[in-house]
Amino acid sequence: MNLFSIRIVFDRKGETKSNPKKEALVQIEVIDKTTKRKKYITTGIKLFVNQYSANGGFSVKNHPNAIILKSKVFEVYNKIEAFIHSDKCTCIDDIDNWNSSKTANMTFIDFVEQEMYKKPIKAGTLKTHKTLLLGLVRFGKIKHFKDITYPNIADFDVFLRQTLKSQPILYKRHNTLSSYINEAKRRKLITENPYDEFRIKKGKSKDPVVLNELEIKKIIDYKPTSTKIEKVRDMYLFQCMTGLAFVDMQNFSKDKINYVDNEHIINASRVKTDESYIIPLFKEAKEILEKYDYCLPRISNQKYNDYIKVLAEHVGIDKKLTSHTARHTYGTYLINKGVPVAVIQRAMGHAKITQTLGYAKLSAKSVKNEILEIGQDNRFVS
Repeated sequence: MNLFSIRIVFDRKGETKSNPKKEALVQIEVIDKTTKRKKYITTGIKLFVNQYSANGGFSVKNHPNAIILKSKVFEVYNKIEAFIHSDKCTCIDDIDNWNSSKTANMTFIDFVEQEMYKKPIKAGTLKTHKTLLLGLVRFGKIKHFKDITYPNIADFDVFLRQTLKSQPILYKRHNTLSSYINEAKRRKLITENPYDEFRIKKGKSKDPVVLNELEIKKIIDYKPTSTKIEKVRDMYLFQCMTGLAFVDMQNFSKDKINYVDNEHIINASRVKTDESYIIPLFKEAKEILEKYDYCLPRISNQKYNDYIKVLAEHVGIDKKLTSHTARHTYGTYLINKGVPVAVIQRAMGHAKITQTLGYAKLSAKSVKNEILEIGQDNRFVS
């Protein structure tokens, strides 16, 4: 006799109704048909409301790891379903032990790998987490939960410093590891987190690489000899003139264009954060869109960055350019033209204004002009 019913539920507490930009849990609901008692088992996966679909009982959309996350949810679902139909489950309270044997035999490395794919993170962030996991495997001293000790964390720091020269990146690597340890602590797999005692300095990031107006003009005036470089030049200039991140540029379509006072405006939401943005189009950016009939070329991020380096060499710009330097350039350009930071924040789709301040650095020339213009003949007292 089937004593229980089972289904996948999203946002059981209705958190996204009051705040659509908040992530909510995906859980497995088990109901005792006789007593009507319920049990909720977390899958460990959180989604935004626009990433959830009820198709087929449960599906994930608008997420770079959609297939993986859907697979992970159904993996948990199928195991719980098998457990409630087994002899080990005679009442609703037995469901608490559905995964006890797996947890008992799990190593910390297994735990990190499992949790990694439960997190609703983007492809670039996932790559960072995979790098951490690979580093732990190569380090070799932190395999099991019992290995999570202060001396081993200190040794891992020495190991990381052999290849990582950037303090902010080193800090992020430790911070990511600490987040997994905290999760293990919350699940009672360990009792302490050594990072409560082990301190690592955050460090200061270098100022972002940006292009000045003369360098942008050099790219505009450059006549590429190949179609590929021409397309990359146009895309890169479009980024410089809109501040769109690579993934948002690749996600661009004509239906994201609105009109305000007969001017073209891009009005959409960022793929990475779901934050909305409003970008008025400069004339040159509109010309690029018209050139490609509002359907910009498609290319992988890696290939795009490779071709940007080639473009920089051809144009004669001795800077390390990537797709993201165009976004930095846009923010810096606007702030140096006197656009209010709050307006730039809205255009770039930043959730916090501190993000905008980090992107937009005033040039030395702007600082000089703004300060010296308040006096006569550059004098403090006239």
